[in-house]
Amino acid sequence: MSCNRAIITVVNSIGPTNMPLNEFVLYRAKHFSTEEHRILVLGPTNLTFIDEHKKEWGEINVRVTYCRASYLRLRRALNEMLVGYEEQGTRPIIHLHQPRSGMAVQLLNLLFVRRVPTLFTVHSSFGR
Repeated sequence: MSCNRAIITVVNSIGPTNMPLNEFVLYRAKHFSTEEHRILVLGPTNLTFIDEHKKEWGEINVRVTYCRASYLRLRRALNEMLVGYEEQGTRPIIHLHQPRSGMAVQLLNLLFVRRVPTLFTVHSSFGR
């Protein structure tokens, strides 16, 4: 799909009650179908709930990339996305939600001189 804007949402993990997924990504995918929506997940997650969301919302324009708790995979996936968007002429925006994955992406942007607009939404963050 060719679009003018892509939003890459970066999170530590996602699940059925995850606020970044439900209140940001799925909402925007439903209301702004001409944008490309990506979720870049640093940590492990269960994939079955994604199918449930598709039943509820219908076909949605959201692609999820899992890095399996690897910062190297995070770097590789982010770089592939950004290079692909540059080739397509699509303007990406990176939306960060959680401290661990967010700081990793910010450092990668600085280290690799990516001038990608970044938004960091601050939430309460509690360790388990």
